[in-house]
Amino acid sequence: MASTRIATLEEIIDLAKTQSAKLARTICIYPETKNPTYHRDLGLPLEDKLIAALNAAGWSDRSSPVFVQSFEPSSLKEMRRKGLKTRMVQPG
Repeated sequence: MASTRIATLEEIIDLAKTQSAKLARTICIYPETKNPTYHRDLGLPLEDKLIAALNAAGWSDRSSPVFVQSFEPSSLKEMRRKGLKTRMVQPG
């Protein structure tokens, strides 16, 4: 039986970049920090890893094909404070 593998954020970014070039159009990604307070309380904060992945991809400014989403405004504020300048979304 074949094992199922979950794509990493880096692989998703690479796929978006590859397909954007292949199709000659911009493909955006829309990562969300899921339950960031819960993960932070476990000692597994999400924000720094997301920022690092976006920085490594060269996708850390407002013109990047990224919309970062969180239902917790504190997560978005922390990433903004740490220098992430992508578009951010807090659903209502």
